[in-house]
Amino acid sequence: EALFLIEEILGTRVRPSSSASLVIHEGVEDIRLPSKEAYSLEVLPKERRIDLHVSSSRALLYALETIRQLSSPNDGGLRIPEAKVLDWPLFQFRGVVEGFYYDPWSWNQRREVIRKLSLFKMNSYIYAPKHDPYHRERWRERYPEGWITEFGKLVSTCKRWHVDFFFALSPGLSVIYSSREDEELILRKFLEMAEIGANGFCLFLDDIPEKLAHSEDLERYSSLAEAQADLVNRILRRLRKEVPGAKMMFCPTRYAGTDLGSYFEELCRLMDEEVLIMWTGPQVCSKRITVDDAKNLEKEAGDRLVIWDNYPVNDYARNRLNLGPLKGRDPRLYKLIRGVFSNPMNEPYASLLPLATFADYLWNPESYDPADSWNRALKLLYGNCSEPVAFLSRQLGSSILWPEEPEELRILRKLADNPEENEELSNYFSKLSSLKEKLEACGGKVLDLLEEASAYLTKLHLYGEAGLKLLRLSEERGERAFERWVEFLGLLISAEDIREAAGEVPHFDERGWRISGRRFLCEALLDASREIFRRKGWPSLLLLPYSTIRYQVDGCSPWHMIDGRLDTSYMTTRKVRSGDVVGVDLGDSLQINSVRIEGGREGQRESIRGMLQYSTDGNYWRDLAEVRTPVFEVRFSDLRARYLRVLSEATEKPVSISLFQVQTVPYSVKASKGSKTTPYCLIDGRLDTYFEIRRAEPGDWVLIDLGEYKWVEGVLIFQDPTYFARDLRILGSDDGKRFKSFGRVRRIVQGVKISEELRYLKLEVLREQGLARIYQVQIT
Repeated sequence: EALFLIEEILGTRVRPSSSASLVIHEGVEDIRLPSKEAYSLEVLPKERRIDLHVSSSRALLYALETIRQLSSPNDGGLRIPEAKVLDWPLFQFRGVVEGFYYDPWSWNQRREVIRKLSLFKMNSYIYAPKHDPYHRERWRERYPEGWITEFGKLVSTCKRWHVDFFFALSPGLSVIYSSREDEELILRKFLEMAEIGANGFCLFLDDIPEKLAHSEDLERYSSLAEAQADLVNRILRRLRKEVPGAKMMFCPTRYAGTDLGSYFEELCRLMDEEVLIMWTGPQVCSKRITVDDAKNLEKEAGDRLVIWDNYPVNDYARNRLNLGPLKGRDPRLYKLIRGVFSNPMNEPYASLLPLATFADYLWNPESYDPADSWNRALKLLYGNCSEPVAFLSRQLGSSILWPEEPEELRILRKLADNPEENEELSNYFSKLSSLKEKLEACGGKVLDLLEEASAYLTKLHLYGEAGLKLLRLSEERGERAFERWVEFLGLLISAEDIREAAGEVPHFDERGWRISGRRFLCEALLDASREIFRRKGWPSLLLLPYSTIRYQVDGCSPWHMIDGRLDTSYMTTRKVRSGDVVGVDLGDSLQINSVRIEGGREGQRESIRGMLQYSTDGNYWRDLAEVRTPVFEVRFSDLRARYLRVLSEATEKPVSISLFQVQTVPYSVKASKGSKTTPYCLIDGRLDTYFEIRRAEPGDWVLIDLGEYKWVEGVLIFQDPTYFARDLRILGSDDGKRFKSFGRVRRIVQGVKISEELRYLKLEVLREQGLARIYQVQIT
């Protein structure tokens, strides 16, 4: 075993003729430490010898991993500096509980992660994926033969790498606690695992109703705690007879908080004293866990308390990655807590980076520093590719529980004030654009992470390309500048259409299980666009849509409710919860004339229902009108606001919104033929929407009513660089009947001088063509 570990961990073959020696002394008495995981090592360069004192085979593995981290390659061998180390862990149980919802890890991924856990000096793994059907929903059924074979390989991997394997069952949705039959079924499942070498077992009764449900149990037990303790005790008694060294762990139904009431007190009093009891901290996903938090529970549980730590798990936020380090854990917790099990992400390889910091904390919490640990973990996992992985983490906001603004935000803040191309901004956007390519070039060390983060990297690439376009746009003029804008807009919306959150600092509200975020990349790009447009004298209104509903359908982001198109929609994959919001940020406080909201795909998805609200600052909100119908419109005579939103009611289906149109211009528009876009897009003051004419024919027209006689100096027409009307006549009228021609438009961006008092403006098509898109008629 020593030879295997040396060759696997140090990556060098053991040769009898070698001039250097590794001397292993086994036995805890050699180093006088009361730990089976303790080791000491001394590197003696002059004697070309390393002395190891280890208390167990597991301690040998840990010692060799320390040597690996101290060493560097040297002519087919290793160069190791002089060193003297005496080390042991402070937490007894240091591990991972694969306990998340949705897609479980594959068998191969589990084996790879277990090997990494061992090298991180973690010692436990709990198998408990919620969406293994035989673990929870169909727990009474036996595992198929193929599954048992895979479990056997998994247990063998754990043994080889000195990681304790725990098998968990979660029968709480249907178990009858008093039933002998259910007891036998649970025991049968556990004994199947014992036959392939497992001796660690868990009963998880989390996320189930807090009341007894079956008549048999109501007759026999006075409380849920009594029923659960009785079942666990019966199972454990029988396991002890069948499985040498059997260990049991239990996750209670109430598992979060600092006072779990009589339920927890009774559970601890009645349950066998050797059963470890799990707790997630003061919250389900706890930002901080202190000694004071644990004291009340430790008084009742004694030395049986272990933490189920819900970080870096992301099953409640499947469009985010948590790559940042563990934070907020009291360095003294080991004095009250037997161990900690991290609940990782559905993405196993992305989980490794935060798990490595968990391992550092669990080994020596008193000297744990999150930033130092994270930097070491980056180097350990990714070597020379550490920097691009760290850059990726920063662009994702680090983590949901402990979000951090990226250091690059300092650069982005310059963009709105000075949107001209400059080296620092150009380098940042280029770095975003090339990040995926750079990680691909790293090869094996990051390929697995690359696959899991692919959508995030694609989104950052699109943001980067958009940023580069914007920098060039600021230097361009006329048609060329507008062509750049349309290219930029396509990249920005393509990025926003990817549901994974990147370029965003998350904000998590556990009370409502809602995650919002500061979209620093999108916001900076829009702010800079507004400033560029102001400098060019172009329309500068740009809306930022937002939503707290989980999750958008790929390609159907909130942008599609403000794009003016009736054939696109913002669509979600989850039904709306009460209190979710959908809204828009106008960028500044403006006069609001009307709001129109249209639901999409009737019969398949529901339109939003709730209360339309407004705010000038985003903090204080006032009600405007109830939204009850699939097509809703309300007009205002005196309303100024920057933010508009619908505070929603719960729905039974996912939502679809094809239009969330805020009218800030007091003009009206109508067209001679129908369109998949709203005519208001022509005059909405925005260059990110357009009015589309399909099969444009001579005589087709659009009429703009200014509402009253106005002096019109001229108009500036913005058209799509590809689908522009090749010949448009611009006409004006004071009565809407007799029109005077002021000129023709044949270019992408072209102005026409008017210098008259008018009420009506008319755009008339003079040449037949398949498609024409007019972005804006800017009236001066």
